[in-house]
Amino acid sequence: MNWVDIIKNSIPDHSKDIGMYLDTFINHSSLDKVDAHACALTAALSAGNGALAYLIQSSEVLVNTPECEAAKTAAPIVSLYNSCLLTAPVLDLDTLNLPALDLLTPAGITAKKFQMYGLCASIVSNSLQVGDAFTSLLLDAGTTNSELVDIVKIAGVINAVGKIAPPG
Repeated sequence: MNWVDIIKNSIPDHSKDIGMYLDTFINHSSLDKVDAHACALTAALSAGNGALAYLIQSSEVLVNTPECEAAKTAAPIVSLYNSCLLTAPVLDLDTLNLPALDLLTPAGITAKKFQMYGLCASIVSNSLQVGDAFTSLLLDAGTTNSELVDIVKIAGVINAVGKIAPPG
């Protein structure tokens, strides 16, 4: 049984729609399968949902992939950016003296993939400024509207999963 089915089957009746959305957004995404799962991993890590993150990263789709490592890199680095901007919202990324977002790409991964994962982390963290920066970079890289919508949906549903009381 894959992680999507495990989570879907554990969701209480009052939130069954979230399970349906999870299945749809992950298994029927316009994103590459690995990227959809890596976006989910980034979102789970950014939401502080370690149990879900462990399930996702252990899936056969992500095991031993550079995308898995990039997702695990994106969550904390984007968290740093988001935290800095939340405490000093009048500043911009240049003023903070942090590297430009497009220079953070880990080895073995495309900038576009890392930006997708960064966008997921920003969505979960509610950071509009960093999210807008990643969205602009993604659009410049040729990301389609459909792909952007799917990134947003994956981040949203993973965040929602963490808000559901466990059964029992």
